[in-house]
This record gives sequence, structure tokens and C-alpha cells, in this order.
Amino acid sequence: MSAIGADLLSHAQENGEPNRLPLITQLFPFLFPASRRLTTREMSAWLEKEKGVKLSGPMISKGLQRPELHLRRIAEHVQPLAAYIAAAHGLDAERLLFDGDTEAEESYFQTFGRQVADDSERFSAGVHEAYDILAESWEPIPEEVKFMCRRYFNFAESATGEESDDETSQSSPQESEP
Repeated sequence: MSAIGADLLSHAQENGEPNRLPLITQLFPFLFPASRRLTTREMSAWLEKEKGVKLSGPMISKGLQRPELHLRRIAEHVQPLAAYIAAAHGLDAERLLFDGDTEAEESYFQTFGRQVADDSERFSAGVHEAYDILAESWEPIPEEVKFMCRRYFNFAESATGEESDDETSQSSPQESEP
């Protein structure tokens, strides 16, 4: 079975594309605040005319009526990536996604991203890939939507310290700033 799994992973890396969220979910974080100033018809027309994205007014309206669905999907997409980065470098996933560095006027995520870019040899290809996906799908989301999304994350596992002693001992020395 492990050989089959290894072959599947190899195939995915060679031929697969990163898992993408449905279009309405990808746009939801931006449609939500835009809906305060534009009608769904206006948003639909603008998306098609300016960006070539066909998303009907009724589809946008339906998406806005079910925010919990899209917020949950976003959390389910983002959390495993953040958890992987956090586990690999002894960080806190919740802090990585939600805390900002007020002195530097940037998020903790942005601070970590600078370190990934500046010291690329320290970080594995998997961490680079996970960070890139998060930078594309999480970082641009408006803060108010991130705040709404927060309740759909489950950070309890890492907060309870249920990690094995091996994982804890490997990550403890790196627990300082990212």
C-alpha cells in the first residue's frame, strides 16, 4: 500500500494542480463587503466586463445568503496548510493566520513570508508550496471576513498539546519569532 501511495503522490505532484475552492467561495470574501455598495447585478456585470468572470447575479445572491458555507470552505482549505507550516517550524497556526505585528505594521504571516523568501534553504519545498497557496488564497482576504471565518477553524488540537514528545521536542527550540 505504501508503494501505491507513493506512486499516487508522485502522480499528483507531476500532473495535479493545487486544490481550488469553487469560484463563488473564492470570491465570497470580496463579494461580501462589495455588496454594501453594489447590487448583485452590478457585481456580476463588472466581473464579466472587467475581468471576464461569468458569475450571475442570482449566483452571487445565493452565495451571499449562505456565508457560513463559504467561510467553512475557506477554513477547511486554509487550516491544513497553516497547521503543516506551524508543525514544521514550531509555530502556532492560529497566530500565523490571525495575529499581526503592530510594531512592524504587518501580519505575523507576512513576517514569516519574508523569512521564507530571505532564507529559502531553511524551509522545505512543502513549506514553500503551502506558504504560496496561503499567500494567494488567505492573505488577500479582507480582515473583516477573516474575522468572520475564524469560528470555523479548529485550533484546539494544537492548543491542547496532544502532540507526541518527538514533535514537541523538535519544534520547541524554534518557537521564537517566525
